[in-house]
Amino acid sequence: MPRAYDAQAGRRAVFDALIDARNRHGGGRPILEDQERHPLTYTALIRAAFGLGRRLAGFTARGEHVGVLLPSSAGGVVTFFALHAIGRVPTMLNFTAGLRNLKAACASARVKTILTSRRFISQGKLDDLLDALKA
Repeated sequence: MPRAYDAQAGRRAVFDALIDARNRHGGGRPILEDQERHPLTYTALIRAAFGLGRRLAGFTARGEHVGVLLPSSAGGVVTFFALHAIGRVPTMLNFTAGLRNLKAACASARVKTILTSRRFISQGKLDDLLDALKA
């Protein structure tokens, strides 16, 4: 018998879904790898998210939309979940979109803070882009 779709049935916080997945699959289960192919387990991801979240909470406000300008990496995933863990809204920014589109995205999402890494900016030669976003 077909059921009507209930949009509210699956409504829960992203970080809560991560905790549920850890409980279902086991905390020691690897779920992602870094660039050096070192696995990160559910428990390690959650611990890293809480650790980074404590640091980020010091300069961001609850409910704030925070820009994330990082590569697709373990660090990017940890940052994403860290922001969720402390009640911030991660706003993923794609550096390939160009300055005009990044500025428009930041304005639209009301982003005041952008998280990135020196290594990413240096390796991607994104210094000029970052300087322009600061202006």
